[in-house]
Amino acid sequence: MQKSVPPGGHPFLWNPLLDATIVLLEGNLKAWQAYEVESARFIAKRMGATIEHLRALRQCCDVESANERQRTFFSEAQKDYAEEFGRLLATGYALSIGQISGLTKISEHRHVVACDPAPRSDTEGPAGRPMPEAA
Repeated sequence: MQKSVPPGGHPFLWNPLLDATIVLLEGNLKAWQAYEVESARFIAKRMGATIEHLRALRQCCDVESANERQRTFFSEAQKDYAEEFGRLLATGYALSIGQISGLTKISEHRHVVACDPAPRSDTEGPAGRPMPEAA
């Protein structure tokens, strides 16, 4: 492995596979958090709708009104599920774009091979070469 010196001046071992793994795991963590929040919101909404539906059914006095209430409930549920599917697709798309940009930054990052483990100053890299600008 090659030693690299980032603009901060502390040498590290440059490992593009490890850098990519870190970016992907960070993206996975963000995805899990986003999906958990969205799922909890949706589940709470549907549970509330089910409770209201059962309360309305309790007040139905004939089969026709109960059937109408059931149709309304399932129609609303179908609409909610379609909207939720769209939100999950949008969330997944946004998160995947974030991961792609993170991987692109890794591939564009410039590294200086460290010949001398201790830079002489904050602006000087190994062997007296100037430090690259931060990307």
